[in-house]
Amino acid sequence: MKAIPKSIPPILFFTWSVLLVYFSLMPNSSVPGSGSTTFRWDFLEHMVAFGLFSFLYVIWRAESIKKKKEIFLFLAIGTSYAILTELIQHFTNDRTVNPIDILFNLIGLYSGFFITRFLFNRFSKFF
Repeated sequence: MKAIPKSIPPILFFTWSVLLVYFSLMPNSSVPGSGSTTFRWDFLEHMVAFGLFSFLYVIWRAESIKKKKEIFLFLAIGTSYAILTELIQHFTNDRTVNPIDILFNLIGLYSGFFITRFLFNRFSKFF
């Protein structure tokens, strides 16, 4: 199996980071799954979006992600990013800040990070 070129993971990570901000600023009616239903699918979407954010970061920084300083730095910056992507909605006409969305952003960020890191460390010999 051919290895992924080293330039691909950071491109994917930064592209996804920009898309997270874009989706946060889109008008509410344009957001996929934003209709009213009994179950709030957007909470799951927030979790998956930030889980993918963490996944892409771990894949990109696989060699250095074992250092405590890098782990702390990513989680601190990621936490700030997860909160800010929700808070910037206050400055739009059609979106509102929802603390539950922030919670699900953080759940996705942390669970995505630790699950991906665990799986990568466990199965990295297969890659």
